[in-house]
Amino acid sequence: MRIKRFVAAVILSGVAGILFSVFAALPVAALSVSDYFTYSYNFAFSKTNIAGSEVFVVTVTGNATCVNNLPMTVSAADIVSKVIARNPQTGADVVLNSIYSISYDSAFPNHTGQTASVTVQVPLSFPAGSVSGSYNIIGVLSDAHILVSGISFSVKDFLPATQAMGSVTYTAPNTGGGGIIVPPVTPPTATTTATTTSTTTASTTTPPAVPSLTTTTISTTPSVTSTSTASAVTTTAPTTTTQLPVQSAAAFVISDLQLAPLIVKNGKPVKITALLSNTGDLAGTYEMVMQIDGQYANKQSIVLGGKSSETVTFTHLINTEGQHFASIGTLTKSFIVKPAQTIGDTTRLGVIAGLAGLALGLGIGGGAILFFRIKKYR
Repeated sequence: MRIKRFVAAVILSGVAGILFSVFAALPVAALSVSDYFTYSYNFAFSKTNIAGSEVFVVTVTGNATCVNNLPMTVSAADIVSKVIARNPQTGADVVLNSIYSISYDSAFPNHTGQTASVTVQVPLSFPAGSVSGSYNIIGVLSDAHILVSGISFSVKDFLPATQAMGSVTYTAPNTGGGGIIVPPVTPPTATTTATTTSTTTASTTTPPAVPSLTTTTISTTPSVTSTSTASAVTTTAPTTTTQLPVQSAAAFVISDLQLAPLIVKNGKPVKITALLSNTGDLAGTYEMVMQIDGQYANKQSIVLGGKSSETVTFTHLINTEGQHFASIGTLTKSFIVKPAQTIGDTTRLGVIAGLAGLALGLGIGGGAILFFRIKKYR
């Protein structure tokens, strides 16, 4: 009987521990954002006619108003997105900015009537190889977190996956052409001159009157002169000029700036990559400089052959929490550094809580058995 009670106590304590760990690992109840907030976004483009690789900027303004008191106090929120351009004719997408974030770091609206507004400028550029045409600009949600009592919870599933920003017209650069230039061939000119002169002279002497009974001898001398002159036929061969293509000097273009991860724990590195392309015909060397928050952080010297590309990778460690910006050339992306214990640790806390519950249950079960045993022997 005592063994049965002990086993029952262990099972109950184990179940309690597991349930406690599950509830500890869950963030908040799945509620609709619209039950607590009204929110809106405004987008303003610095220009809508884009040529080549030029950089343009969209200014994003986010507004949120609390319409119901929140069941918990939210101290901060981060919304991380990327910007794509979609060709409505083909349905093809190109990435204009792989990451930008809107952060509510203070005065988050927790109570009815409170509002918050955040404005961020996002640099955009079309990658090399984009096709000319009209594009719809779309914001795509990558991640979203709120900070509650120092613990970060994902709320990505409660927000819209995409947001229309507007439209622009893109004109691809004219890369020109090369090759051999051959002028038109002039057909040959043939000149033929023929001159023929023919002169024929015949003279006949008429005999005088014949006297009667007198015989006269008649003499005839023909004279013929013939002259013929013909000039030779002259043909001039055509002249063909061939101009070889001129090779262009090395010219470098930076595109496709990427950061991973988008949200990094304090003390962990972030990987920064960019695509370097040499659009010229000749090889050349490019010194790629990477900046963090506008300050020099690192550089690499890259040698590229003509008409070739290479992905360049930097790794950077930053210990200052908050939002930071990585820049290479004219491209800029942002990433967020969070405290070491606030990202993805809710599951770990739940497991620890479960183990604590299990230990507590074992202690209670063992104490109960000991109590009943002492009472029996009394």
